[in-house]
Parts: sequence; structure tokens; C-alpha cells
Amino acid sequence: MRNSGQFITEWLLSEDGIVSINLVVFPDIQPLQNRFDLAGSDSEAVSKALEIRALYALPFWDCLLLTQFDPTLFAQRVIKEAMLHNTISSLIQLSRKEIVQLPLILEEETRNIGINSRVLMNDGREMHIPLLDFHIPSYPANDRSVIAVLKELNLRGHLFRTNRSYHFIGEVLMDQTELVAFLSKAILLSPIIDKNWIAHQLIEGSCTIRLTRKAGQYPLLISKV
Repeated sequence: MRNSGQFITEWLLSEDGIVSINLVVFPDIQPLQNRFDLAGSDSEAVSKALEIRALYALPFWDCLLLTQFDPTLFAQRVIKEAMLHNTISSLIQLSRKEIVQLPLILEEETRNIGINSRVLMNDGREMHIPLLDFHIPSYPANDRSVIAVLKELNLRGHLFRTNRSYHFIGEVLMDQTELVAFLSKAILLSPIIDKNWIAHQLIEGSCTIRLTRKAGQYPLLISKV
């Protein structure tokens, strides 16, 4: 099986119109419970959210905000933290000649690196690679659900299994308007697709998914869609 770094290198080099790509260095964000001392209803809300996540495998923030349906668990800090967005601040631009170095960069890199959707074309246009981050657990039996989602969104590309879920890398580039429309439709398929991820991509105006290892594992190519 090819990992996502190997695949995207081969695919980018096959696309003659692409002049450069961007890699993103993800910031090191601590889990909510490590950012500050939890007390009172904040602590109770987080504990309840972890219970819900263990039962239903839902995204943590969905579980945490669901606790706010219970007035006894009201937590102002939780609502404030849910709005946190980390703007992209560290980019590594690779020219077409440098793209071939991508697998080596990923192998040696100790930081968490992702591919950004923005690519520069040889006619000066800025286009986007369609990217998706899923939340549905990456069991072989769930592959058909993810593939059905991609087909419903009329996407063509490659599906990768991550350590917990799935990533998708599309092969038909989109302009900015098409990207926003695509992400907006994808929200309707949450929580199969990670809606919090989509929200942050819409705020940023571009998409990013991880290419480096997580828990010792690269995202692995499992299917062409």
C-alpha cells in the first residue's frame, strides 16, 4: 500500500499545470483538559462528554457541546473554547522541482505536516485540491459508507485510511467558489465527515489534511473512487 505522501507526490508530478504547492506545519494544540484547570461545571461537562464519546464514537466537541443541553452542566469556558481557531501561520512552499523531495521531507520531519489545498497553476490561477477529513471509525466494514459519501458528493480521487478514520484526496481541482460549495454540501454528511474540520477550513478559506505519521502510522491508500 502507498502512503499519502508517496501518492500525492506521484499525482502532483503527473499534473503538468501545477507550479507549486503548500505544506502546513500544524501548531501543537493541547487537549482542552490540559489547557487550563477544570473545575465545577467545566470539569463535569468534560467528564460527561468523554462518556458520550466512549459510547457513540462521536467527535469530542460534538459530545462536549451536547452536554450544554443539560442546564446543570452549563460551562461558559466550554462555549468560548469551542470558538478557538488557529489561523495557518507556518507554510512551506514547494516548487514543482521540489515536490519530488516530499516523501523525504515527511520521513525526516518531526513536526506534524499537512498538505494544503491551494496550488498555483502555470497560468497564474490559484486552484484547490479537494480534501476531506472523516470521523467515522476506520473499520473495513465502514469503507462502503465512506465510498458512498464520496460518490454522493460526485468526487473522484483516492481514499486513505488513517490511524482512526479516513482522508480523501481528490484529483479534480476546484476554484475557490467550487471549494466552498463542496465543503458546504459535505457538512450535511456529518458526523461521517468531521464537521468541525470543515468549519475550520471554511474560516481559513482552504483545506489541510495531515501527511505525516500519527501513532506511528501514515495515512494509507485503500481505494480509488
